[in-house]
Amino acid sequence: TGGRGRGRVVLVAVTRMPYKCPPMPFETVSLIDNVLRQAGEEVRQGVRVIISVPAEFPFGGPKVKEKFCKALKEMDIEFWPNHLITSMEHEQIVEDNDGDSVAASVSSMVHSHAYTVQFEVGEEKTEKSAEFDTLFCTFPQRAPDFVQKAGPCNKLGLIPVDLLTNGIEGHEDAYAIGDVCHTLLPKPNKPHPKAGEFAYMMGQQVAKHILARHDGKPEPAPQERKGKCVAEVGMKGNGIVVEPDFSAVLANPEEELPKFNITEIGEAAVEKEAWINSYLERFFGKGNYELFVADN
Repeated sequence: TGGRGRGRVVLVAVTRMPYKCPPMPFETVSLIDNVLRQAGEEVRQGVRVIISVPAEFPFGGPKVKEKFCKALKEMDIEFWPNHLITSMEHEQIVEDNDGDSVAASVSSMVHSHAYTVQFEVGEEKTEKSAEFDTLFCTFPQRAPDFVQKAGPCNKLGLIPVDLLTNGIEGHEDAYAIGDVCHTLLPKPNKPHPKAGEFAYMMGQQVAKHILARHDGKPEPAPQERKGKCVAEVGMKGNGIVVEPDFSAVLANPEEELPKFNITEIGEAAVEKEAWINSYLERFFGKGNYELFVADN
């Protein structure tokens, strides 16, 4: 619940699924915790930090959930699963000379912000209301307006495509990759995750299909599709590396499940730098790009 006069309350909310970069909200709450602790333990103890998601867990499998929930607990961050945001109200708040909170009438007087958020919780859709001083949230992912107007989108606002080819359903020789497309992994009945690395791989596979059709050759074999995400979680540079592998699913969609390798590491920023620079070298060639270095 939370509210004014009982310490500050921060919410990081996943509003709808799918959304870009599944671990990102968890990194955000970790960074908030980090900044607050750097300001002092008394400051951190005066702030409730909460992350809400509209599912049991928004990505990966049980092992991924276990690792991230363990990290959240260690940072004293509350995890609210199965919380779907249905509405939100915003009121500007200032403090008068006596330190009491009053509604702001002049924008320059604003001291803090108050958000009242309504949730539906669980399968029962139980109504829940909570107040927050600061709110961060993801926005529902959808295709751009010009794509929506072209007509191939489903009710999610995304283009349905074939899992193996990324061909647009009902349209010959038309393809969509990355954030604009929607395809399901059949056995877990979950959408293919949205990440730049997978968009890149989808593009490679589409190029192979186009070349094969042009040259009159058989369709290319299913792609080996492995990803890597370095999520920074907590103080001292700790992180969780999630490496999803969808190769078996692409080879046998109706029978296979995704695989996940999860590793807890230190110096997560260094690992992330190395991953980013590996792609820069792949795109531009060794020595043809400026080395990425994260700010400390």
